[in-house]
Parts: sequence; structure tokens; C-alpha cells
Amino acid sequence: MTVGTAGNPAGIPGFPDAVASLAGAGDMEEFARLQWRAFEPALHEPLEVLTQDVLGATTWLVRDSGRLVGSVRCEVHGEFAHLSLVMVEPDLQGRGVGRWLVGHAEEMAPPQVTAYQLFTAAGNVAFYAGLGYVAEGERETLSSVVRMGKDR
Repeated sequence: MTVGTAGNPAGIPGFPDAVASLAGAGDMEEFARLQWRAFEPALHEPLEVLTQDVLGATTWLVRDSGRLVGSVRCEVHGEFAHLSLVMVEPDLQGRGVGRWLVGHAEEMAPPQVTAYQLFTAAGNVAFYAGLGYVAEGERETLSSVVRMGKDR
């Protein structure tokens, strides 16, 4: 599934050529390189693990003029949708791509979803709070990771 084309873009302000699509096996090497640029080293995953995570759930990619610029993964568990792998190219962060991706994942979640949850680095709490997420505590295994949630 693709959202937007060259003649009908995804609608991300400032990115007139952006197109969103579901991730596929052919995207994985480029996806891994994006993760290495966007995430701190402790969060980097081997390609095999990353491929299993990405293809094992609904993962949206945004490309601008063909360049992979962001992603979000949405895994549904009953009434909850867990968002992860929210990544934006470092040189494009702060320009609305992440905000659009999270909103898109929320919008595309199945109707039975009543709440969203994610884990994020403490430095990203303000970003997600601006999207309506509330801090719910720290992850037991990593104190620098915060669990956040939001009702639909």
C-alpha cells in the first residue's frame, strides 16, 4: 500500500514529493543504514533482527524524491498498538516528518485499537508529549528509556 505519488504526495508539509509505503524485504539494507544514522549505537540491531522486526508488523516508510527519510512500525496487540522504530534522517529532524509518521500510524491502526504505547529515549519525551502521549514510567531494563501512552 502506498500513500501519495509524485502527482498526489503524502501531504507532509515541506515535503511536496514525499510518498509513504509499507516496508518490504527490498527496503531492509537502506532501512538498517537509516537506523544507524538515526539511533544511538546501543539501539542498533543486526540486519537479520531488524528485518524480522520490520516485516513482522506494519512498518511505514516515507521517501522524499526516492530517498528514505523516515519510518514507523506499528504492532497491534488486541486493543493496543505498540509504535516503534520511529526514525527520521538526522538532517531532517524537527521538520514534521516524525510527527506525520506517528499520526499516520495512529490513523491507520485497526478500529479495535483504543490506545497506543511506545518506548522512547528520555530526550524524546517532549516530542511525544506534544503529540498527546503521557509518560507512564521507565522501562525496567533500561532506565533511560521511557514508556509513553495515549488513548485513541
